[in-house]
Amino acid sequence: MASTNLTLERPTAHHRTIQAFAVLLCIFVVLLPKGGIKAAGLPITWGYLVLIFSFIFSLPTRLFSYRMLYPRRLLLTLATVASFLIPFFYSVLANGIASPPFFVSTFTNFVVLPFLFFIFYPPFLQRIDGERFRKILVFCILGAAIYGIVTFMLRPFTGKYVEIPFLTTNSGDANLEATKNIARGNTFKLISTYNNGNIYGVCTFILLPLFDRLVSQRWKRLTVRAAIFLTLSRSVWAGLFFEQILSMGAVFVEQARSFPRIHSKALFSRLLLLTACGVVLSVIVVWMNRDSSFIFDSELGGRAGSLSTFSYATFLPSVPVDAFFEILYASAVYQYGYVGLFAIIAIFFGPWMVLLSDLRALSDPYRRAAMKGLVLYSLLSFGDCAISFIPVMTFYWFAYMVFIFGFPGHLVSSAAAKTNSSTLLNPTPVRISPVGGLS
Repeated sequence: MASTNLTLERPTAHHRTIQAFAVLLCIFVVLLPKGGIKAAGLPITWGYLVLIFSFIFSLPTRLFSYRMLYPRRLLLTLATVASFLIPFFYSVLANGIASPPFFVSTFTNFVVLPFLFFIFYPPFLQRIDGERFRKILVFCILGAAIYGIVTFMLRPFTGKYVEIPFLTTNSGDANLEATKNIARGNTFKLISTYNNGNIYGVCTFILLPLFDRLVSQRWKRLTVRAAIFLTLSRSVWAGLFFEQILSMGAVFVEQARSFPRIHSKALFSRLLLLTACGVVLSVIVVWMNRDSSFIFDSELGGRAGSLSTFSYATFLPSVPVDAFFEILYASAVYQYGYVGLFAIIAIFFGPWMVLLSDLRALSDPYRRAAMKGLVLYSLLSFGDCAISFIPVMTFYWFAYMVFIFGFPGHLVSSAAAKTNSSTLLNPTPVRISPVGGLS
């Protein structure tokens, strides 16, 4: 293989310890994200403990055996993250902390996780067997969907959700139906192992384009989408609509590129799928004894009131640090003023700036898929971002890392590859070929 201008140094072999940590992170962040314990009201999950242990055990190797370059796309991303840390720490010093657990959550989400995924982990990516990582990631995403569907179907017969303390639930969250907002009238949402339908839906959407890229079997894609439907969450359903609109937009781009030759099959299949989603959605609404007002709710499920924060927000943060509420941008301007709002916009619309500074992302199908997941989350954040809750931001920063550096076990090349069958918004599946060992 011809040499390329690579972002990271390439070791010559896979690293068993690094691969083991990658597998454990998939299992305890993607498949079993809520397993763990609580200490002083703060959830401590096995997945976040694996993140900590991976840092501790890998630190000597990272410091003495790896050198990392800082390409422009990474520096731009770090600048957007740093822009939020200024109003965040200013608010801590000037206004104090309203909720210590949510302060820890915000600190973890915007300091610890970006450091791990942008600075610490990237040099290890080429020591991971890409094919094995693909299999375990697909297994975990699909496994969470299947578990969610099965427990959703069993709920009417068992009278309660199946709970496995320390694994599918936190030991401090016994009896989910009494402690979590998971009811939809007389019906209960699909919550999978995430203990919340909205959190499951948001997390799954971030990785959904990558999942579509990594699998070719249609039944697997439909299974994950069925689980998303059964969350009975309007904001998550909106995500399905956005996902299809983005995919249709990609089809139109391809049609423009191939004009006057028309590929009507691709456009028809997208329209058919969007129509099928509408039909299924209508059936679910009727099954829930609701009408169209449930979908087109002018109050946005009680969230519309938070939009008033734009009218009285200050320029600098003026309230103690607390949790973000559902609408991310309204919450940001309330919590951190207009300075914080601009910083949040820079972070969650930052992938577009990175893309403009480095169009090579368009030549890599996995980076395109990760980009689509990031875009979907930025759109979902207008309805329900779930940003303060585990493991949403872990998913987000992982997808961002893939967007910047490529899928684990794969090269990010400066050579532009032609991709006629897929685009940024509509990645197509292909089998991964691991490249660990290339130098």
